[in-house]
Amino acid sequence: MDTVSTLILVTVGGAFATVGGMWIARKMKGSIDLELHDYSASPGSAFKGDVHLVFKKAMQSNHLNVDLIATEETKEFHDGKYKTHHREIYRDKVRLERSKNYQAGQSISYPFEIEIPQMDGVASGKLGKAMDMLSTLASAFTQRDRTLNWSIEARLDAPGLDLVTSVPVKVRMLRA
Repeated sequence: MDTVSTLILVTVGGAFATVGGMWIARKMKGSIDLELHDYSASPGSAFKGDVHLVFKKAMQSNHLNVDLIATEETKEFHDGKYKTHHREIYRDKVRLERSKNYQAGQSISYPFEIEIPQMDGVASGKLGKAMDMLSTLASAFTQRDRTLNWSIEARLDAPGLDLVTSVPVKVRMLRA
């Protein structure tokens, strides 16, 4: 095997070992799970659920948050190839707990509610219709496809490695 192939193999193997090591280290700390009452909602309403934490080791946390996140995914066809881009366009955070010490073997749940923004200026009225029209025209001329992906993320921020989980949700956009 030549030097370049060996270097590539070592680099890829090191990356897998690092990711695997981080996964094992997280699992040794404990686990975090999200349970939602509903996975679909409309602007002006809220997602409700519970964050469940189980600790295998005693640990100190900085905080526990639940975030509602919207990411714009743009697929563009250019020169015979598709390119996909992701851009976070919205994030709202609910703090469930500040700095806290957790004990090994402890299991705890936190209820949460996170509101979905109204989005009146974009989804309805003349401005919304103009933006929709411009977006449609831009897509037609540039061969772009845009999708808005929503998710809810629960994160226990802790020294070392965070416990984190995320679930996709659907925000039903209402048209005027």
